[in-house]
Amino acid sequence: MRGAAVLLALAWIAPPARAAARANAQEARGERDEGVEASSVEGEIALWLSSTPALAASEREARLARVAAFGTSAAEALIAVWNDPATTAGARPLVLEALRSLAEADVLRAVESVRAGTTSAAERSGCLHVLGEVGSAASIDVVLELLATAGEPAVSAGLARALSAALPRILERDARAHERLEAAARGLDERRVWLLVEALEHAPSSTAALVVSEALQLHPALADPALHALAEIARSSWVWLADGPRAELRRWLDAPEPAIKKCAAVALARLRDPETAVAMLAWLEHGGERDRKTAVWCLETILGVTLPAELRRWRALCDEELAWKERRGRRSIATLDSRNPTTVVQVIGELSRARLHRHDVAAELTPLLASPNPGIQRAVCGALARLGSARAVPALVAALDDPDDERRGWALDALRELTGRELTDPKDWRALVGPVD
Repeated sequence: MRGAAVLLALAWIAPPARAAARANAQEARGERDEGVEASSVEGEIALWLSSTPALAASEREARLARVAAFGTSAAEALIAVWNDPATTAGARPLVLEALRSLAEADVLRAVESVRAGTTSAAERSGCLHVLGEVGSAASIDVVLELLATAGEPAVSAGLARALSAALPRILERDARAHERLEAAARGLDERRVWLLVEALEHAPSSTAALVVSEALQLHPALADPALHALAEIARSSWVWLADGPRAELRRWLDAPEPAIKKCAAVALARLRDPETAVAMLAWLEHGGERDRKTAVWCLETILGVTLPAELRRWRALCDEELAWKERRGRRSIATLDSRNPTTVVQVIGELSRARLHRHDVAAELTPLLASPNPGIQRAVCGALARLGSARAVPALVAALDDPDDERRGWALDALRELTGRELTDPKDWRALVGPVD
């Protein structure tokens, strides 16, 4: 029976593997050919690919362990199987499961071997797909190396699709990958940066927003894809971009191309940039019909209210927000140092109503997450959730390390309300938002 099962797997694996796999099947029936080893990496892979859901768990683990014992050789053979067009859809999940059982270093060495030995865009794309499925932070350098050193034929739609699939999966699995991506991306040329920007559009995070904004500064010719990508990335409520990069983005609000300046406005509005609200008042006053529609949408997004397209009403609301910051906001922030917990909780509630300056208020409130007073910490978590500022997300993720179950629960509730994500494990939250200071 074992030999028959292996023969069934022959249709699933790459042609070079079939001879050895057939030899293993023959040996199981007592028909071993002269000179063929009893156990080979191809044979063990063939046997693994013959596994069915009915297979006993102990036997399944044993087969997987025998594949893993071959290390880099197993990784190379599995990648060859993956890249073989003859490999069936039913075999591919088993190939990935086997790759995940290997040490990542073995997989990376195998990918490097494939990369060094081929200029095939299809094979390079296959490697990117494998890394997206099994890789972590260590894979980022290899992913970008594949992108940076690929020959012109490989800089193609296929490679872009593979990169778009690989990067989000790696970034979502490993928070360390964000830092490596940010550092490595700066060395790419404009063509590769374009592919990277296209991929990061599908990997929303603060790191992705920063990398794309830096790419825009270095390569202004990429304004169209970069601003479109930023607008898509900023849809995710956990994406934060600091004041400096946002100021650079605001320069594109004066672009002569209508589509580019609209993309810039949409991205900045989704980032809840307060200065953009002021710029939108000017669009509402002096712009054409298209600019006025964009301005109203941006103002509604930044301020979280709906009003008609009337300059007078929008200007009054913005003036009210600015006056609040000067008259009451600053005084309330100063009161956060009060030794009276009841007063502090009351002030936190008042500050949570900020709209235009929600990011500034969030920055003032997040240090109180470390307050020893549980009432203050609970009030802060609720206020940060109501403010809806992505600036608070890293601090709330850090608060998940609090040893107190109740405090962790408050931070978790705030994160879920802010982001719309129902994650639980702090590791998953770190991978979603990137490094937490």
